[in-house]
Amino acid sequence: MSGIPGAIDATLEMLIAPSFTRIGFDVRRAMYRWQPLDSYDLSGRVVVVTGATSGLGRAAAEQLARDGATVVTVGRDAARTEAAAAAVRAATGNPEVSAVIADVGDLAQVRAASAEIIESHDRLDVLIHNAGLLDRTRSESSSGIESTIASQVVGPFLMTHLLLDRLAEGAPGRVITVSSGGMYTAELTTDHLELSPDDYDGTRQYALAKRAQVTLNELWAERVDRRSVVFQAMHPGWADTR
Repeated sequence: MSGIPGAIDATLEMLIAPSFTRIGFDVRRAMYRWQPLDSYDLSGRVVVVTGATSGLGRAAAEQLARDGATVVTVGRDAARTEAAAAAVRAATGNPEVSAVIADVGDLAQVRAASAEIIESHDRLDVLIHNAGLLDRTRSESSSGIESTIASQVVGPFLMTHLLLDRLAEGAPGRVITVSSGGMYTAELTTDHLELSPDDYDGTRQYALAKRAQVTLNELWAERVDRRSVVFQAMHPGWADTR
C-alpha cells in the first residue's frame, strides 16, 4: 500500500480501535473499491472452513456457498456441524455443502478429518482456520497440550501440513488464518507459549495463541512458494458472536 490510501490505512491500524470497528471496514471498502461479496463466482472451488457451526465461520460458510463454492464445514460436535451444513444448504440453495467432524485440538481427529477431505475431494482451493476458543479455566487436549494452543496453533499447523499438497495441486491454493487484534497484548515466547496452571489466564493464553498464529503464517509464507500456496492472516474486526 502506498500514497494517501496507504497512509490512511496505516493510521487506522496504529489507532487500533477504529481499524477493527465498522469505521475501518467502511473506509477501506471505499478506498480500495472492494467488490460486493455476492458478485463473486466461486463455482468449482472447494473451501474448507473450521469452526463453521456458528458466528464468523458460519457466516463465511454461507457466503462462500452463496457464491457457488463447494464448502466443507468442520466442527467438533456432530449434531451441530451437520445441522449447520444443512442450514447453509437451505439458505443458499447450494447442495455442495458437507460436514466433517473433528475437534481441531485433537491431533488424531485432525489426521482423520484431513484424510477424509482428501478422499472426498480431488481438489482443494482454500483452507480457512477459523475455529476459536477462549477458556477461563485451563484444560488440556487428548495430546496433553493446553486446549487453546492445541485448537488454534498445533491443530491448524498439522491440518495445513496434511492438506498442503492438495492445496498446491490447484496452484495457487490459499490458507487463511482468522487471528485477532488481541494478539497485540502479548509478545510471542515459545518457551512459555502454554501458560501453566499457576499463572493461567484465559485471555492472555488466547492472545498468545493468536500471536503464534500470525507468526506461523509468516513462516509458512517464507517457506512455501507463493505461486503454489498463498498464506494470509486476518482480523475479522469486532463481531458480536459467542
